[in-house]
Amino acid sequence: MHELAADGIRLVSATPELLDAEDISGDRLAGLLGVEAPPSWPPMFNDADTRRWARNALHDDPDAEGWNSWYIVADAGEGLMLAGICGYKGAPDPHGQVEVGYSVVPELQRRGLASTAVALLCESALSRGAKTVVADTLPELVPSQRVLAKNGFLRIATIENVEDGVIWRYRRQL
Repeated sequence: MHELAADGIRLVSATPELLDAEDISGDRLAGLLGVEAPPSWPPMFNDADTRRWARNALHDDPDAEGWNSWYIVADAGEGLMLAGICGYKGAPDPHGQVEVGYSVVPELQRRGLASTAVALLCESALSRGAKTVVADTLPELVPSQRVLAKNGFLRIATIENVEDGVIWRYRRQL
C-alpha cells in the first residue's frame, strides 16, 4: 500500500483488499484504514464499476498500484474520516500524460481536500516520470473547475461524448 500526505490529508492507494472491503460497506473500508466513514459514503463517481476497473487494473499489472484509485483520508474536526477518492486513469501514456479524477463526500467539500489531493497526485506523477496531467470535468461542476485552477490547470478543449455529453478537458504541464 502506497501513501502520500500533505496539509492534513493522507492518500492511501487502493489495493484489492481495500476495494473488496468497500464493496461490502464504507464502514468496512474505513475500519481497515483506521478511520470513520462519513454517512454519505460513497462520494459521487465512486461506484461498483469504478472499483471493478481498479481491481482489474491491479490484477492485470500488480505494479499498477498507485496508478489508479486512491482514498482520501482527512481530519474532519472530530477525528480522521474517509473523505473521498482520487486517482489516475492508469500509468503515463507513451507521451508521458496521465489523467486524474477526484471526488469528495458532500459534508467535507469546500475545505481544500480535493485541491490538496490533486496537488499530491501531480507531484507524485512528476516524480514517477509523467510530463503532463489532464483532467476532465462537466461544465456545471464549478467547484471542480476551481480545484483544477488552484493546481495550475488550463482548459484546453471541449469534448462531446455519448456517455457524459459535453465535458471540458484541462491540462497542467509538469
